[in-house]
Amino acid sequence: MLVGLLYVGTLWIVLLCVVWEGCLVVSPKNEYFLSMKISKEQRTDAKVQRLAEEYRKAKRLLYLAALVLSFLPLLFTDIGSLQVFYMTVWCTALLFGEYKIIKNFTNRMYELKVKKGWTNPDKKKVCEVDTAVSLLKKKLPVSAIWFGIPLWIGIGSGFWWLLKAPLYGVLGIIVVSNLLVTGVFICMYRFAVRGRLKVYSENSEKNYALNRLVKRAWSGWIVLEATVISVMQFLTMIFLLQYLKKLEEHPGEASGMSFFTAVSVVVLLAVTLVLFVRTSQKLRTAKEMLLNASEKESIVDEDYYWRNGYYFNPNDSCALVENRSGLGMTANMAGVWGKVTKGALLAVLVLCLGMSVALLPLDFGTVTAKTDGKTIELRGGFYYKLTIDLSDISDVVLLTECPKMSRIWGSGMKHMALGDYSFSGYGNGKAMLFKDAEYFLMVQNGKGKWNGFSVKNSEEMLRYYELLLQAKDNISN
Repeated sequence: MLVGLLYVGTLWIVLLCVVWEGCLVVSPKNEYFLSMKISKEQRTDAKVQRLAEEYRKAKRLLYLAALVLSFLPLLFTDIGSLQVFYMTVWCTALLFGEYKIIKNFTNRMYELKVKKGWTNPDKKKVCEVDTAVSLLKKKLPVSAIWFGIPLWIGIGSGFWWLLKAPLYGVLGIIVVSNLLVTGVFICMYRFAVRGRLKVYSENSEKNYALNRLVKRAWSGWIVLEATVISVMQFLTMIFLLQYLKKLEEHPGEASGMSFFTAVSVVVLLAVTLVLFVRTSQKLRTAKEMLLNASEKESIVDEDYYWRNGYYFNPNDSCALVENRSGLGMTANMAGVWGKVTKGALLAVLVLCLGMSVALLPLDFGTVTAKTDGKTIELRGGFYYKLTIDLSDISDVVLLTECPKMSRIWGSGMKHMALGDYSFSGYGNGKAMLFKDAEYFLMVQNGKGKWNGFSVKNSEEMLRYYELLLQAKDNISN
């Protein structure tokens, strides 16, 4: 019951955040009304008031339905996988419902503005190059935030080294190298951004667009190259750690480092060349299209880009703009960071759904075991595996109660205990336990480490006990 209440409380927190954010959308103190610029006089219009009331009613129905449905986790408090799955579906449905309502009513609000003649087109003036081109350098929209990914890969590799391989000081060179590479590419990026502006056209708008295009394209290439090198070096660290460990355990068997290094260099050069050629081709095509475009004044109503409830303006190079619904900033969904935002949201959804599916066998499945006469292979869920070598058995204990233990790393569900555990009286070891089994086996290998396992079938457990005892006797003799 307590677990169910925790899930319900979590859903309520999400709901309260969405409700609070939603209430700000039609705040009369704000400059914007349903994400549209509406003056105080225009807000008193009967159609505007009716639209706002319909919006509030739709929001209230959505929140009420979400509140009622938030109690469902109380029905399956002991099934963690279904709780995770339900939480994912509930949050997705709530946010999607919120998005559909905002999109519908902001669209209707914009259509009403057009019918009433309340739009405010913004005319971009066309001026000559000699009066404007010198002012463009500081306005070119190229953001240093682009280096966030390679920079965090460098920092992350440092944390990984401290956690996984502090004894191998040589790996610290790669951490420093990763940060230095990112720093060098940031310097290259700054040079590309501050490089000399070129005159491509007598029309300053076209000239600005072409300079922006060139600098964004090559800055993007520099960032991609820095990211590729950072990822490659991080993978090299992981491979090198495995190589050094294997070299310590089996000095004569460790190999493959030279081959891995050669392949890495070839892959890096190939990716660099492909990115360079691709950037050059896209840049050439875009230049031709822009130079051949007809001379037209751009007449745009800014509210047009907010009519779907979010900011979508392919002509605006700004990654972030002030949010019209709620507080803070929001991403331009037509830009790079908008696509990253959508991709991140989708990735979180897929991750949560995948996690709930991966947890299903831990709630409804059991540990499976099979033997080939030399080993016993145990599996639980999708990814937990333990192999017991019958030629390396020093002791076997049959228990009729689940051993007392605490989790170190792994899954601990109501019916399953999989992963690394600390067993009371036996020390640390691997657990592959189905907790509702009748029998449990603790097996000690030649190095003195104990591992525990159990399967649902009692007769199968007794057969494995006899097999392990026989293997132990054979080793003793």
